[in-house]
Amino acid sequence: MSVGVAQDPFGERLTARWHRTLHVLGAEFAVSSNSRELLRLLDAAFARLPRHRFTARAPRVSVRLLLTDGPSARISRQPAALQLRGADGLLIGAMDAANYAAISLPTRSALVCVSRAMLAFPYHVRYELIEFAFMTLAPRVQGLVPLHAACVGVDGRGILLNGATGAGKSTLSVACVADGFDLLAEDGVFVEPASLRATGCANFLHLHDDSLRFLSDARLRAAFRASPVISRRSGAQKFELDARRARLPLALQPVQLAALVML
Repeated sequence: MSVGVAQDPFGERLTARWHRTLHVLGAEFAVSSNSRELLRLLDAAFARLPRHRFTARAPRVSVRLLLTDGPSARISRQPAALQLRGADGLLIGAMDAANYAAISLPTRSALVCVSRAMLAFPYHVRYELIEFAFMTLAPRVQGLVPLHAACVGVDGRGILLNGATGAGKSTLSVACVADGFDLLAEDGVFVEPASLRATGCANFLHLHDDSLRFLSDARLRAAFRASPVISRRSGAQKFELDARRARLPLALQPVQLAALVML
């Protein structure tokens, strides 16, 4: 028997038929979902990443991904920008009434709701809702400091690449990786203040077409040109290269920050 809105006004009884366990940014995520489509986007974001860990036992957190048939604001050329709110341990990022991520720090959990209409925008669902929830929850429960920076490493030691948007963090990261450095993160680095160890999500690399001329590695240039093109909210268009599919060297553990490069 199906449960109606009157009997379950908050959707608490929606069945989550599928489950995943993922290790992201030092935390162990128990994920449940009622949607294979959302799990495919989850895997695109975090599957096959190195299992970073700051402690002997990774903190366990949970995320529920729900696909809903509820009403949604009309989606035109792109979804509404994420609006952020928070109070008393509850953090919310919402596009509209049907598409949002709610993060509860006291319970170490998150709820991500996506309308069927939003599935027409898989990049926004993955990057702005799913990745937002994971990359907000994991650092908060571990006391990690977020930095808008890139990071590459070698032999467990890392170089932080810092600079404003457009300064060249991504381009320099890719050039370093082509020269044998391990990739830790292209755009977001999370640092443990006491130890200066850093983690990140080395899933994708993003470059403008005109940045490819700085790459001397012809194979890597070809891999970027064969990759999908994504559109940022700023209107900038970039190639999105999956670093895992391209078999680029990824940092296997958090790196010890040893140097800072300002761009």
